[in-house]
Parts: sequence; structure tokens; C-alpha cells
Amino acid sequence: MMINKTTQDSVFQAAETLYSAEQNPTIKAVRELLGHGSNTTIHKYLTLWKEAKAEELEETEEDDTETKLKETIQQLKQQQRSNQQLAKELLAFEIKLATTEQELKAATSAFNTQTVAYNEINIKLAAAEKLNQEVKAERDSNLHQVLQFKQQLIQQFQDDLKQINQESLAKVNEISFKNQDAWLAEKVKNKNLEDMVTELKIQIANLDKALQQEKNLNQPLRKKVAEQEALITKQFNLQYLTANDEMR
Repeated sequence: MMINKTTQDSVFQAAETLYSAEQNPTIKAVRELLGHGSNTTIHKYLTLWKEAKAEELEETEEDDTETKLKETIQQLKQQQRSNQQLAKELLAFEIKLATTEQELKAATSAFNTQTVAYNEINIKLAAAEKLNQEVKAERDSNLHQVLQFKQQLIQQFQDDLKQINQESLAKVNEISFKNQDAWLAEKVKNKNLEDMVTELKIQIANLDKALQQEKNLNQPLRKKVAEQEALITKQFNLQYLTANDEMR
């Protein structure tokens, strides 16, 4: 019969197995897992395992702490860079805000100036409108007076013309009655003159007719004379050009 020997390695392995399974590595649990060993031996080796595990856990915890510390430092540095970037952005925003405030103040000042100018223009415009209405009223009044005066002049002129016409007609009638005999004599004289004028017109028409007949008879002769004159002019121009060419 083979007797299993409880060794340190076997106790350590059994305790590690229980610990990995999230079980408490007690003496009883180790003994049950091994199936052998005395409580004294298991207690001795289990104590050594716990001390070694505590050191391991402590080192692991230190490593974890260092890792976390490094991560924290890295995060702090990152946060610091972010804070610096935010500080720069905040400074730029404050500068932009200050510039905007200055522009707003300038715009407000300009608006106030324009408002004052606008109010002054409105006041001047109201005064000009009032003056325009006064001038228009005065002009309308003067125009009415001028038209009324003109109408009076026209009426006076019409009355004077009517009176002159009446006086002229009366004088004409008076002269007509007084000089009726002279008028008849003048009328007979005018009739004789009209007859003489008629006779003269007939004679002038006969003379024009005879003159036209004479022109018709002399038309061929006139045409021939015109052709002869044109020929003479052409020959003269030709001689003149020839003489100029010889002089050159």
C-alpha cells in the first residue's frame, strides 16, 4: 500500500486551487482536496502559503498602485493640457468678447449719433413742411387775387369793346345815310373799273396764248441753238485742257 506524502508543493497547489475557485483555503478544505495529510503539516505549509500569497498580493497591489499612479499622472497631465487649451480658448474668447463689446459700444454710439441727426432732420423737415404750406397758401391767395384782377380787366375790356362797337356802328350808319349818293356814284365808278379790268384780263390772256404759240414755233430753233452752245462749250474746255497740258 502506497502512502501519499504531504509536501509543501502539494499544500501550496491545493491552496492555490481553492483560492482560484474563490474558496477559502482552510486546513479542512486543503485536507479534503488532497485526501490525506495531518492538520499540523497542512497548517504549517498553509501558513507558509498565506505568507507567500500575502507578499505576492502586496507586490501585485504595489504594482497596481504604481500603474494606477502612472495612469493618474498621465490623466493629470492630459487634464493639464486640456486645461491649458481651455485657458487659451477662454483667453481668445475673452479677447473676442472685449472686441465685440468695443464694437457694440461704437455701434451704439454711432446709432445714438444717427438718432440725434435723424431727429434733427425730422425737426427741419417739419419746419420746411410748415413753411411750404404757408408759401403755398400765400401763393394760392396771390393767384386768386391775380385771377380775379385779370377777370376784371377782361370784363372791362369786353365792356369797352362793346361800347366802341356800338359807337362805330352808329357812326357807320350815320355816314351811310349822309353819303348814300356819293356811295352810289363810287359804286358806278367801281363797276366801270371792273369792266376795264375784265377787258384787260382778256387781252392779257390773248397775249399769253399768242406768246405760247410763238414759243412752240421757235422750240426746234431753240433746241438747235442749245446744242450749238453745248458743242462750243465742249470744244472750249477741250482746248483749255490741252493748253494746260502743254504748259506743264
